[in-house]
Amino acid sequence: MAVLTCCADCVTPGRKVTLSEVANRLTWPVVHVFIPLLFLMHEGCLEIHQDTFFGEVYIEPNLATYAAIQNATGSGMI
Repeated sequence: MAVLTCCADCVTPGRKVTLSEVANRLTWPVVHVFIPLLFLMHEGCLEIHQDTFFGEVYIEPNLATYAAIQNATGSGMI
């Protein structure tokens, strides 16, 4: 839930969030963020992709999921 909430806080319309950005905000190792992202992607909460091998990992929001998280946490709308 912490990873999803952090992604929701980082996202703005038309902007992709990066794995390194989320890891830096949470002050967690990248692998501790990546594993939950895989589960969240499997559940349909977000999409992740990588343009180049060993390149940055991009997180694309499922806007309905993020809006629900922000409403539940009182962060406002996207």
